[in-house]
Order: sequence, then C-alpha cells, then structure tokens
Amino acid sequence: MRNFLKIVAGLLFVVAPRFVFAASYFEFAPDISNSFPLAAATATQTFRPINDFLNGVDVWLKNEGADVSLDFTLYDKNGSSLIEKTAAVSYLPEKWGGRRFHVEFGRQIAVNSLDFYEFKLQTSAENLLVYYASRVQLLQHASPYFSQDIIGDAELGELEGVALKYALYEGAENNPPSLSGATTTIISPTAVKVSFNGSEPIDYRIEWALSGETAKSSTSYSGFYQFCGTGLSYCEAALSVAPNGRYDYEIFAKDEWENESRLAGSFESAAVAVSEESPPQPAPVPPPADEKPPVISELRAVSVTDGSAKIAWRTDEAADAELAVGKNRSGSSPLALVSDFTVELEHVLQTGGVLAPATRYFAVAKSKDATGNFATGTIEFITAQAAEAAPAGESAPAPLKTPVPPPAPSGAGGEAAEEAPSENSYSVSFAITAGDAGGGSVLVVEWQAPPDGDPNGGYRVDIFDEDNNLARQEFLPAGVYRAAFDGLSAGNYYAIVYANRDGVFEKISAAATIVIAEAVIKKSHPLRSYLALAFGVLTVAVLIVLVIKLIRMGKFSVFFRKKEDESGFSVIEIVVNLAIFVSIVATIGFLSQYLASGGLFLSRGLESHRDFQQALSDMSSELRSIGQSSVGSYPIASAGTSSVAFYSDIYQSGIFERVRYFLENGALKKGVIKPTGNPLVYNPAGEEILQIASGVAQTAAGIFSYYGENGAALSFPVDVAAIRMIEVSATVSSEEKNKAPASFQMKITPRNLRSDI
Repeated sequence: MRNFLKIVAGLLFVVAPRFVFAASYFEFAPDISNSFPLAAATATQTFRPINDFLNGVDVWLKNEGADVSLDFTLYDKNGSSLIEKTAAVSYLPEKWGGRRFHVEFGRQIAVNSLDFYEFKLQTSAENLLVYYASRVQLLQHASPYFSQDIIGDAELGELEGVALKYALYEGAENNPPSLSGATTTIISPTAVKVSFNGSEPIDYRIEWALSGETAKSSTSYSGFYQFCGTGLSYCEAALSVAPNGRYDYEIFAKDEWENESRLAGSFESAAVAVSEESPPQPAPVPPPADEKPPVISELRAVSVTDGSAKIAWRTDEAADAELAVGKNRSGSSPLALVSDFTVELEHVLQTGGVLAPATRYFAVAKSKDATGNFATGTIEFITAQAAEAAPAGESAPAPLKTPVPPPAPSGAGGEAAEEAPSENSYSVSFAITAGDAGGGSVLVVEWQAPPDGDPNGGYRVDIFDEDNNLARQEFLPAGVYRAAFDGLSAGNYYAIVYANRDGVFEKISAAATIVIAEAVIKKSHPLRSYLALAFGVLTVAVLIVLVIKLIRMGKFSVFFRKKEDESGFSVIEIVVNLAIFVSIVATIGFLSQYLASGGLFLSRGLESHRDFQQALSDMSSELRSIGQSSVGSYPIASAGTSSVAFYSDIYQSGIFERVRYFLENGALKKGVIKPTGNPLVYNPAGEEILQIASGVAQTAAGIFSYYGENGAALSFPVDVAAIRMIEVSATVSSEEKNKAPASFQMKITPRNLRSDI
C-alpha cells in the first residue's frame, strides 16, 4: 500500500517569502533537537488533517533503554476516541531530530480536512522521549502561510507554544476530491485568474476557450499536490485571454491516487477602455506573456550520506527551488519535501536525515520563475551504507555539513548523525556611495569567511533588479571579501553571496534587499563654483594684458632698461612678476577653497543618506531573522508608528537580543537589550542606545506601517500577532541647502511570520 505524507509539524528551511508554498507535503526533519520525557506528562497534539482519510501517524522518539510500550489515541473534534493503539518501541538511539516511529492504524479513518483532531501519547517508561519544537519556529520554516491554522498547540507538561514533531499518512482510496468556490478575477484585458478550493491535496490543470469554440487552451499538471481548503488557501492559475470575450473553462483535479474531479464555469474578459475625449486609438499591443519555463541544468547529488542527500542544480533564469525525494520517479509520496523561495540562479537543497541507508531514491527538482512558469528534473541516487556502531562510550562521527557542522550525537549507537539542515547565516554588509557625475551609485558588498574557511573556488556575488533580472555578477578569489558594483541606477535590488565549493554555489547569506535612491551627483554649489572659476580666470587675464600693454607703451622703460653688460632682472621686473604670481596663487587658493567647501558640503549632505541606507540594510537583516526571545516571548514585542521592537540574534551568538528602532527628534536610534542573569531577563535599564541616522522627517504618520495576511494594512493599535510584513518609509533631509531630501522605502517580510504577501 502506498502511503504518503500529508501534514507535518516540523519543517525545514528558512526562506524568502515571495510565493505561497504550492504543495501539501513537507520535510519532517526540522533543525531541532528538543526532546521531552513522556513519563513526565501525557503528550497531546491538535491538528487539521488536510485530507479525507488517515491510516497512520509518525512521531519522532528516543529510547536508549529496553523495549517499552507506547499508548496512542486519536480523538475527533468532539473528543470521541476514533482509534486506540498500543505499540512496542524498541531501542532507538539518539539521533539529530530524533528517530521516526510509525503508528499504523490498520484501517482507513474518514476525516474532515478542516476539522480539528487530536492524538495523545502516553507511557510509563522513563527512558522514552518525544521530540518537539516551538510553534513559532514551525511558522518560520517552509510551510504555507496557513500553517498556523493547521498545526495546533501541543500539551507537553508545562511547556507552552510548542508542537510535536509528527506526520500524518493516508492509504490508497478511491474517493475523488471535492472542488468548490471557483471564482475569476480580472487581471487585465488579456489575463484572468481562476481560483478554487479542494477538499484534499490535488494536482490540477485548467482548459478554457471562447464560448462555442472547440479549440481549447490548457495548463498542465505540475506533478505536485497542493492543498487549497476553504478559508485557508486556494488553488489558482492565470489564463491568457482576448479582450471583451466570453469564455468557458473546466478544472481537472486529481488526488494522489489518480481519483479525478471536474468543475466547470465561465467568465467574461475585460474590454479595452477607449477615451471619449480623444479619437479612438489602436489598442496597445501588450508585451507577450512570459510563458517560457526556466531551464534546469547540472542537476546532481553533491553529497549523500546514509540518511540524507544534498541536491544542486542551476536555472537559466531566476527561479525558486523545491525538492521532493522519495521512491517514486514522479515525486509523489515524497519522504522529504524542502523548498527555498529565493529567486536565484543557483539552487542547493538538502533533506533531513529521513532516508534509509543503502536505498535507491529519486530526487525531483522543481523551479518556478516569477511569472509562475516551472520546470522539473529528476535524478536517482543510492544512499550510503549505515555507519558501523561506535565503540562503547564513543559517539559515531558526524558527517561534515557545509558550512557549519551539526552537533555530534551523544551516547551509544552505531548510526552517523544526521545533518542539521539550516540556512547559512554569515555577516554580509552593504554600503551605497555616490558615483561620478552621471555614473549612478556604487554598491559595495562585504562579507566574512565561513567558519570552516574559504571555499576552494572562491566567491560569487549576484545582484538582481526588482524584476528578477541579473544586473551584475562578479567572481572573487578565496581571501577576498569585498565586491563593488558601479553604475547602478536608482531602484530596488537584492544581492546574494555564494561560496564556490568545487563548482557548487551555496548561499552564505539570505538574499538581502537593497534600495538605491536617486544617484547623488557631485553638483554641490554649481553656481558659486562656476562664478569663482570665472572670476579667477578673468582676474589673471586682466593682469597679464595690463602689464603687457604698459610695457609696450613704454611706461616702464626707465625701470626695465638694462645695461648692455648686465644680466638678470631689475627690481621692478621682479616686483611685477611676483605680483602676477601672487595673483595666480591667490586665485587658485580661492578656487580650491570654494571647491573644497563644496565637496565637504556634499560629503555632509550624503552622510545622513548613507547612514539611513545602512540602517535600512541592518534593520532588514535583523527583522527577517526574528524569532522567539530567549525567554520564550513572541518575536515582535511592540509595533508603533515611530518605533518597532523585536527579538533577533544580531550577534550570531545563539542568544536573542531585544532590538528597538525608534524615531526621536528627527534622529533614527537603535536600542539593544542583551538578556542577562539566571534565569535570563531583559532589563530595560541595560538598553544600549545608539543614534544611527539624522535628518529623518518627523511626521504624525511616523515611519513604520504594518500589514497582515494578503497584504491588508493593519490599523493602530496593531495586534503584533497579525503582522506579516513591515514597511519602512521615510524622507531624509540633506545639509545641502540646494539639495532636495531623499525618500527611502522598504518592505520587509520576517521569515518567522510566513505569509503569501
């Protein structure tokens, strides 16, 4: 019987929130190592099944003692028991993230995908531990934006805000999915979006044609299964149409077991508007829609252990990445599904330690560009043999993880440690300076060497514009940690730094958003400079002409007459030449003073802009990586119009600081509180405050705005739990009188607050 993963409570990679995750299967080996003794308390987990049947559950355990019994009970929304099982748990040595343990029901249990259910784990064995993670941590990983609604809280002793590491299974069935809620949205006269809901994870395609026409257009099945339950998410597709036409469409959807459903509908495309005040003009021909999918190349397994694999590939255009690993070539029923929403050219994803040793697997890579075109590629690989048992009292060596090795396992047990998948996070900074006149701005990117040393192939820096086009690319040798890009025009960019390890380009930081304001050109005091130059040249010219004319008129003949046998210059000649020389020197000094003052003024004018630009870069990096405080507080502490406070590990120490950005008397300031004591506390008296930018316009609206699900603006006072995106918008003045203030704007989506914005 084919079983497939439907929901998980533990998820894997931190990703850029640019697109809604388009599948209902997730990697179930999160980067966690938290465990709880089940004998201390009964463990319960609430969830939504996101499917129509269940026939088994996975939990992750550790048992380093004798065989024990585990009692499992599944309850419906009314608290009625649906199934009770007692399972024998044998020796399960410690492993990163725990050992998978499957509870088989022995039969299919019909469920409602949107109802809440609960399962309970109970044992009296003191040596049996269950793995869990913070629920906030779950939300920051590669889950769809509705994960907060499908993954409920676990009851685990006195722990709060946690969820068990688990997975739900469905067996083969012949019930077709239920489709509903089909709606159409006019995008433009030539594009319409069709959205609908399904009762279980589905793959789908859409056929459409002008009413009465037999020739139809069609999308294709993706090969992946997406859940789009009513009130949580939706499936959608953009259809190319002609203006002012009536169309009929039909949705074809199938579940994992090839059970198919259909749903038909119709719509009218928009007419092209014509102004009554002007004669009719031919409708502009829209640019052809991008229907070309990215091309996947160099798909390969770059490292394979006995329990995990790292897969890499490239695309010919910027695209995201999704990796499904399982025993089916189609990518269905994956044992691991991981993703990275960063739109880039290089893609490296790795599974958790969920694979079996010495087993053949298929890796299906999928990349989707910004317009939704996708491509897939498939390779197969065989995992390594299991490592031999370590001698008593020793740990099996942990395989090297690039670039940061995971903690080695403790205790006995012969299996090598799993790689702890996590996003690389090294120090990368950005600075923007003025270019030469007409040359735009200069973007300087600096980074640090990875902890395990320089990569053998050096580094690569990619700069993409706001349309996801590669704007700049530079290769640097090992030992060089700086790249400069000139001639960039004003606009939004994002930059990625890669380490080149034997031709495999791995990010050493998350993609960083960069806002370049209007390029600053060195035009300080142009009128004064030009007048000074003109005055100096005119003065010198007048003096020279005057002296020459007087000499020719013979006015200086007495003073300039020399004896035939004398050589050198007379006194008056020396005086006149000195006068001319002094005039020239004075003029040059005058000009230098003005030019120097102008340059200094320019520097002062740029200083506030550069400070604010750097502040935006730091703020963006810190907000994107927010998380629970070191005492368990919610990632965002407060949200106001002129201040925002949150928790972030800004020093990469494993401890989350309380960071506060606030506007005070036209100055942007940053406050940092490091937790201290045992137990840890955040003492406001210990806040270190630094002014990081000046000249910021102080308005009643402030500089911070907040948005919730689907980009909806949040009103004040803001519920911090509803925040999905933060916008910083400010006007920064210059000390230069004749220079207009510069406007800065940046939208930041924290990874821990995943949404589809």
